[in-house]
Amino acid sequence: MKTTVKKLYNFFIFFKLRKGVPMENIQIDLEKGSIFYHYKNLKLYEYLGPCKIQENNEWIEAVIYKEYKSLVDSGLFVRTKKEFLEKFKRR
Repeated sequence: MKTTVKKLYNFFIFFKLRKGVPMENIQIDLEKGSIFYHYKNLKLYEYLGPCKIQENNEWIEAVIYKEYKSLVDSGLFVRTKKEFLEKFKRR
């Protein structure tokens, strides 16, 4: 059942993007403490919360995240919400 919901969710995002709806306007269920993995290095990261960053003199939606259960304090990271959703997948 969980796999079916995930496939429907991914289809919904794909369909909305094809219709020209900006990624920032799509409601994504990002919950604090959710675990994601990076598509390339497969490391786990924990979503901490939303924030805003300035890009080209415009405030845009962004996210704050950190490495999940890292033995070394690697600090906090920030990416635009769009980039985060493109490069990270829910665990």
